[in-house]
Amino acid sequence: MAPLPPVAYNPQPAVPKEDIGTGANKFVYYVCIEPGLPWKKLPTVSPAQINAARQICKYFTGRLESPIISYPPFPGNEANYLRAQIARISAGTHVSPKGFYQSNEEEDEEEADLPQGSNEVNPDFEGIPVSEMATSLSSWVHHAQHILPQGRCTWLNMDVKQSAHLDEEGENEELEEESEELERELGPPLLTPVSQDAGEGYSPPLPLPPQDEYPSGLDITEAVDPTVEEEVEYRAALEEQEDSLEDIENSDEEEDENDD
Repeated sequence: MAPLPPVAYNPQPAVPKEDIGTGANKFVYYVCIEPGLPWKKLPTVSPAQINAARQICKYFTGRLESPIISYPPFPGNEANYLRAQIARISAGTHVSPKGFYQSNEEEDEEEADLPQGSNEVNPDFEGIPVSEMATSLSSWVHHAQHILPQGRCTWLNMDVKQSAHLDEEGENEELEEESEELERELGPPLLTPVSQDAGEGYSPPLPLPPQDEYPSGLDITEAVDPTVEEEVEYRAALEEQEDSLEDIENSDEEEDENDD
């Protein structure tokens, strides 16, 4: 029997995590299952966990050690899944009024080429009217880094492989081999208006104004409940009105009898 051909497939290396304090691991999160119980620190998140969390939908059980049974498979337990969803939510929902932050111009030349950059509080910010912020998504901007399809906030070229070999003097030398230049993943820059999330210039329609419970008119109107004294006076007035009507009816009957 002829031997099987060798397998030439080499799995792609896992994309490394971002360092603590940067990118998707910029913050550290603690969770508590129930008030009064001790807090537990969530682990750092990896690009593989973020990409897997984008493709599945699982309910949380509250047990951080529970496995996540899903397809595609999730590389971790419920604590890792919770941390991945927190990273996704934080990257998309950290917004601020337009003009509150400004781009940091004191960046290094290497960092200036990055699509994300950094920002700082604008000391000349004068504020935006509340009515404008409530009616237009263009008044709000994203000030947190966007998570790229790679699962990181800063793109890493995984096509560059390093190999070590011994040179003539017996020292280790690292060589970088680039097979093909990958297209750099670029996300939206910082301080991008929220209105561009669903297309440029998009603004969802506003909800209808709240409707009154009862239309105010001649037949139906809303009024303050009367006090006890007002109710007593109202009942006394009704009794007097009924007595006067009875007197009028009795007088009419007596006149009819006299006429007969």
